[in-house]
Amino acid sequence: MGTLARKRWSFAAVLLLPLAASAQNAALPDFPVETVHSDADREIETVTSRPGWQGAGSAPLDYQFGTGLEPDGDTILLIRAKANASSQNFGTLMQTHPPGRYAGKRIRLSARMKGDNVSAMCLWLRVDGEKGEAEPLTFYNMTNRPVRGTVDWKPYEIVLDVPKEAKLIAYGFFIQGGRGTAYMDKVKLQPVGNDVPVTGSSLHARF
Repeated sequence: MGTLARKRWSFAAVLLLPLAASAQNAALPDFPVETVHSDADREIETVTSRPGWQGAGSAPLDYQFGTGLEPDGDTILLIRAKANASSQNFGTLMQTHPPGRYAGKRIRLSARMKGDNVSAMCLWLRVDGEKGEAEPLTFYNMTNRPVRGTVDWKPYEIVLDVPKEAKLIAYGFFIQGGRGTAYMDKVKLQPVGNDVPVTGSSLHARF
């Protein structure tokens, strides 16, 4: 993955494992994210002010990451492609935690997203096992239906199974490419019944 920025991956392949194991991403908990104020539709503070969210991706320095509070106290997250961002790279804001009470259950990740002239933005959810990020147990990232251009707030969701052997749940949203600003809020992870269909997987794709 250290050579990822020097290779030209297909759109589906580059995003299959947005957080695949790499020395670059492994160091990102202390990533020096930037404060975003200028043209955001509300004041956005540095992402480190909200515990748990991390900036990552194939070339995180090509993106600004921010987070702040809605009037109702909910968190709003922001990713903005910088002027020099490559169309071959992506930047993501993510959160990870052990499966806990979700182990052996079906879960739904729901959130709202908004895009301002964005090249492509997607919601994603991944469940890792013993082999970690390189071979997730279940995964989906919207690469078959990315959101493009300028769109107002709209709800999106992903439903996946969490096998009993799961070790980690990871989720977030990302910008693929070098244009625009993506926002996300109202993030919720909850168990659902087996009558709720799972979202199609992209696990057949590989780097």
